[in-house]
Amino acid sequence: MIKSRLKKWVRPYIKAYKHFLHYNELMSFYWPVLSENNDDDFKDFCNLFTFYLCAYCPSNIQQSHPTKSDWFGSHHNAKLIRLLLLDRGNKNLFEGIMAAFAAYKELDNKTFLEEVIARAFVEGHPGVSRTSNLFRTVQFFATHQSDTFICHGIESLEKFSDDPVARFPPVDSMQDLSISQNGLFYAIETDRLPLINCASTHSIKNPWDYCKGVIPKSIFQDLKGKVLLAPDRDHFYAESDISIDDWCFVYFRKARRKGVDFDINLMRQKISEIRSSKIRIIEFETLQAFLRLLALLQQKFEMFELMNNQFHQE
Repeated sequence: MIKSRLKKWVRPYIKAYKHFLHYNELMSFYWPVLSENNDDDFKDFCNLFTFYLCAYCPSNIQQSHPTKSDWFGSHHNAKLIRLLLLDRGNKNLFEGIMAAFAAYKELDNKTFLEEVIARAFVEGHPGVSRTSNLFRTVQFFATHQSDTFICHGIESLEKFSDDPVARFPPVDSMQDLSISQNGLFYAIETDRLPLINCASTHSIKNPWDYCKGVIPKSIFQDLKGKVLLAPDRDHFYAESDISIDDWCFVYFRKARRKGVDFDINLMRQKISEIRSSKIRIIEFETLQAFLRLLALLQQKFEMFELMNNQFHQE
């Protein structure tokens, strides 16, 4: 009796929540686009590679990728994992990922690529572009995977400059609040990869929510950056003279609400300018796909080493 009453009481709330989710999904089609994701092919590759390591992780592929007769339901036979474990050697994971991506780009058919990915991952590929913005950007995050990041979103689109030697953030580009009133100290958030806490969840209406510079604490410290806690804020402030080329920028492709407190066209222009320069920049979801793949590869190899050690102990 109590269970029946409880179900009856909860049902309208569940229905309302489902309606809200459906409404939110529909409304997302009307949210302003801030930039095209020019690295969609890399994101798709990372998701496919991840799918071959764990069928459940990138759910958008599980429904579309064809299956083989020796796959069990929604699980595959871990062919890629076995191929990688056979001859990994001392392969650097980041180097292996980028070599596999170079091989992936050459193919029209993007299914059943376990052998192609494994061969390029282990042996390398001549098509790796080490000077590309994408390579330098993901290498930046792979290198500093265990670091704490200092994050500052663009506060003034008008004063932002993509000149590689320009200072970021520019002097007097901060909101005239707290200790930023001197035009030098700027508000910062801190986060760790994959930047899904303070760096991306605080607000969804301001320019600094959609394009922000991030820098590892270690680099910030080496470049003589200073940090201060203001008496009227629960976050830190920083003061530095660090060129924009030492930062990396992460942006959202789409606004997360219809009404935002900045010029959409100017934001599009600034993201486009950064992308056209040599400044490191990556779209948020693409970064998530890469970091998920990198972490999953690390975990698979750790399990293989554990399994291998057990075998030698027996």
